[in-house]
Amino acid sequence: MDAVDRGYLIVLMEYAVCSYSDDGHEAGLAIYRTRFAEHISVVQAADLVERRMCRRLPAESTTPTIRS
Repeated sequence: MDAVDRGYLIVLMEYAVCSYSDDGHEAGLAIYRTRFAEHISVVQAADLVERRMCRRLPAESTTPTIRS
């Protein structure tokens, strides 16, 4: 949560959230998608590649943007 406190935009892969049960997994994702939605984007790997979010932003950019 330090990254959230410092204002970073976080991209979290759905399958990177673990739990002992499917219900726990879904509950964890629900928290990220609701309570932390302004700071954390929960995505699937295919979406990340498709949207090319993993490309580095230009140095002069001060606001996170999604390139297409």
